[in-house]
Amino acid sequence: MSEIKELIQKLVKKSIPVVASVGLVTSVDFEEHSCDVKLTDGTELPAVRLRAVMDDKAEGLIIYPKIGSHVIVSSINNKSEQSFVVMASEVDIILFDEGKNGGLVKIEALVKRLNRLEEQMNSHQHIYINAAGAPTPTTLDSLTNSKMVQTKVADLENEKFKH
Repeated sequence: MSEIKELIQKLVKKSIPVVASVGLVTSVDFEEHSCDVKLTDGTELPAVRLRAVMDDKAEGLIIYPKIGSHVIVSSINNKSEQSFVVMASEVDIILFDEGKNGGLVKIEALVKRLNRLEEQMNSHQHIYINAAGAPTPTTLDSLTNSKMVQTKVADLENEKFKH
């Protein structure tokens, strides 16, 4: 009876479309925006999409998984040659709009550097001496000697995008 059950399960399994599979990234192609994946059942999927549209552009958001990371793969119309990565356990690079603006800012390090500069500027004051050799009241002018306010993370951070 168990043999019949197994045969029926094999037949039914072939007719039911696979929604998603788990696999391991074996290589990444940064030019083609794809990766090769070996599924847990041993099936190898070449050129799995990392973008919705497969063209030579790198616009939009592309998440390149690390080689050796686990990924969840799905397919368009249940065609394995049209597979795409849904999620990755580890990310190598995230590319947004072709990386035109460079990398993301490390906000804590930036704020520390800005605060050091602000402290140096606040402690570095000049006294203007006029041609007669005496200090002038302009040295107390709030515009020329105003203190810089310390930068805070909230002044620079976009809360909607974290890294």
